Amino acid sequence: MVRVCIVGAGVAGCTAASALHHALGSSGALELVVLEASARVGGRVKHAGAGLRCGGELGATWVHGKRGNPIYPIVHAATNGSTLQQQSWQMPVAIYHGRRVDPQFVAHVLEDVEAIIDRAVSKGAGIQGVRSVGEFLDAEWKAQGQRDDHEGEHESSETSHVLKDCIYQRRKRLECSISACDSLNDLRLDQYREYDRLDDNHSRNSAPMETFLHGMLAPLLPETVRLETRVTQVQRCGAESQDGAPLLVKAWDARAGASVSYLADFCIFTASLGVMKAEGERIFEPPLPPKKLQAIRRLGFGTVDKVLIEFEHESDPVKGELPQSAFLLGTPASAEEGHAPDTDKYAWLFDYAPLVYMDRPASGFLRGEMWLSGTTAREMEAKDDEHVFRAVQAYLHALAPLAYPKVRSIARSRWFSDPNFGGSYSYNAIESDGSDFETLAEPLPCLPPHDVNRPCILFAGEATHRSFYSTMHGAFASGEREAKRLLGLLARTADVAN
Repeated sequence: MVRVCIVGAGVAGCTAASALHHALGSSGALELVVLEASARVGGRVKHAGAGLRCGGELGATWVHGKRGNPIYPIVHAATNGSTLQQQSWQMPVAIYHGRRVDPQFVAHVLEDVEAIIDRAVSKGAGIQGVRSVGEFLDAEWKAQGQRDDHEGEHESSETSHVLKDCIYQRRKRLECSISACDSLNDLRLDQYREYDRLDDNHSRNSAPMETFLHGMLAPLLPETVRLETRVTQVQRCGAESQDGAPLLVKAWDARAGASVSYLADFCIFTASLGVMKAEGERIFEPPLPPKKLQAIRRLGFGTVDKVLIEFEHESDPVKGELPQSAFLLGTPASAEEGHAPDTDKYAWLFDYAPLVYMDRPASGFLRGEMWLSGTTAREMEAKDDEHVFRAVQAYLHALAPLAYPKVRSIARSRWFSDPNFGGSYSYNAIESDGSDFETLAEPLPCLPPHDVNRPCILFAGEATHRSFYSTMHGAFASGEREAKRLLGLLARTADVAN
């Protein structure tokens, strides 16, 4: 009988548990427990729930890529392919001083910015003396502006320059929400290409993304997953080990109001990098090796939050045509006329000026989304619900002449302030490199008198995958990787015994 304790019931933990059960569950050779600190399964996969009629994901939303994406066939099979929909992107509408900016102008500027971002990905590793993505983009953007002025490619009015720079700044903020950094100056340029973008087939699941995780766990015994059980220590045991177990996992069971402990032969630790940053130095006994602690400190872990918006209109046509996405440039026209104190009261939102994405999911209820990152996301988390609700209303009103319906309700994430996560996902920071993701994934060996050549603590989660970090499929692949590692160790042990 092999005793396995998995810490965390997010994508990585659920994947590892499912793989181990599939391989060993029917043999009766597996004693498996999954310890989850929160009151639900899913980790950073989280549906808005019944409170929002239009539904929506507060956490992981996208299945990024079809070719080579290990999670695509799983989600596709779980929904029979009926709810996995490839997204088609439309050019966003920009509002400046209460008017729509010429869409051709917006498209031209965004094409220029995208070309610069592509150059950062493809050529960044070969550029000397430029450390951050932000530094590279700013230098390239300045050079682009000089070329445009020289060639007379765009109207050279002051307004034109202001508009171009506003669009550029908005696109940089969107890139921050993609990469989870506070600023693109935090993102290391020569490591920008480490992330494997796969292909351009980005899909959303109209059914809750949690569906496929629950499907994974369905074959397990109900008592396998222990919710509201926060791990307080993972101890590698030497001569003092109980019942021959190389590991003792201690936890606090909030439902029982008591401390609990589990003897284990293996532990797969899948907590977020945010938790590792906050608790990594104290949760392991003996402490983590200096090299792993350094990787934890060096890697970036940022905050990206969503605000989901439900409107009063249901299946009825919305008066006026709303674009798929829109964003605000500069100061709202009403503020210039002295009639918009909201721009000061809700400056945290107006200064960030997020893209508003519109969708009408299968529920038939119109839904909007805003993505916030960095300091703005953390500031939003500190506001009460009523303040955020009114801020969203004011921002949508400032996007006139677009006629957004009246807001009925909102739902929002708070990934940074949730102690079970401490943020959203990882990135390659200025002081880190791709090898830090691999260092974080390195297992820890048993202590003597146990076999010191045998790993007993394994690590999974999106921040342990060098090329798929920050993604749901990275978390999935890491959970699968560690389950295979554990099964391989068991197979080798059996071969030696025979």
